[in-house]
Amino acid sequence: TRLSREEALADALDEYGTPGQPAAVPPPPAHVDPERGRELYLKNCAACHGEDGRARVPVEKVDNEGWPIGARDFTRGIFKGGSRGEDIARRIWLGMPGTPMPALPLKQDDLWSIVRHVESLVDHEAESRVLQTRRVLTARRVPGPLGNDPDDAAWAQAPVAWIAVMPLWWRHDRIEGLGVQALHDGRRLALRLTWTDATRDDELLGQQEFADAVAVELSADADPPFFGMGDAASPVTIWQWKAAWQRDALGRPALGDVFPDMPRGELAERGRPQGEVFATALAAGNPLSQPKHGCPVENAVASGQGTLATQPEAQGALDGGGRWGDGGWSVVLLRDLQRPAAGDVLPQPGRTVSIAFAVWDGAAGDRNGSKSVTIWHALELED
Repeated sequence: TRLSREEALADALDEYGTPGQPAAVPPPPAHVDPERGRELYLKNCAACHGEDGRARVPVEKVDNEGWPIGARDFTRGIFKGGSRGEDIARRIWLGMPGTPMPALPLKQDDLWSIVRHVESLVDHEAESRVLQTRRVLTARRVPGPLGNDPDDAAWAQAPVAWIAVMPLWWRHDRIEGLGVQALHDGRRLALRLTWTDATRDDELLGQQEFADAVAVELSADADPPFFGMGDAASPVTIWQWKAAWQRDALGRPALGDVFPDMPRGELAERGRPQGEVFATALAAGNPLSQPKHGCPVENAVASGQGTLATQPEAQGALDGGGRWGDGGWSVVLLRDLQRPAAGDVLPQPGRTVSIAFAVWDGAAGDRNGSKSVTIWHALELED
């Protein structure tokens, strides 16, 4: 029987997205030898992870498909598969198939000697900033009306929650997390998101230019679906602020200004605009590529991989604004909760929804699925 596209995607998610039972490893002994652990680490691990665990070793590594892959920096407390002792032991004992990380089926004392040495390399203050720990975020009720200014004095009333983010494609130079604040006035919900970003990237006309962005994803379920666009039984709503859309509101540069020496060609000589030749999405009427937008935030819905769709009818109920300065972004997402759109997940006072976050760093080449993400958290609005 030939599967539909939706069925094939669902089967793939079930196969690759459902974890099995953790493999067993020898339990830790009562005592280990720290010096033996360091000796074994230097012999078996330092070539990739460095003597100090910072992974600053000039060794080119690739996975089994030939893609570049880097070793983790243990000092930051960032581990593939978890940072508990048993998680680290499992990676050492079994290796990581598909990566350069080999299996080391050591005897019990030696295995746990290495584990304890690796644990000793961790900077626990740095680790606390990157651990993906589920948080409950509360939107305080204020008199209002709320606006889209990230510097509004009302934000002094909202506590800042630190939410760690993690790049889907690992890199050492990354955004570590977001500061999240939430307020509502009974009608509007405002989320203020702040993060460190050394460069302001808000142009898209260059061939290798990518823009900064940030998004929230909302699910009505207490036990939400896979954070990658939900599923057919549990649709999600996404609000994405785009630095390029905000820049467009000030006036998008002409292609001729960005590429002053590009050939004009026969089509241009016949009076057809250059955009039809060099900006095909714009010429085709793609709503995401237009030079003017009602606001810098897109309202979209999704019910599984490949289903993301913008909601033009919801745009009037959504607003936002961002400011770059002092080495980072401050962005406000503002949603009118009394103007629902088809398929929308809207928080309401007295109710709790699930919420996740994503951030794109244009200078790092982030776009589309290349981004940094969080796990699901909870958002509640005060009555």
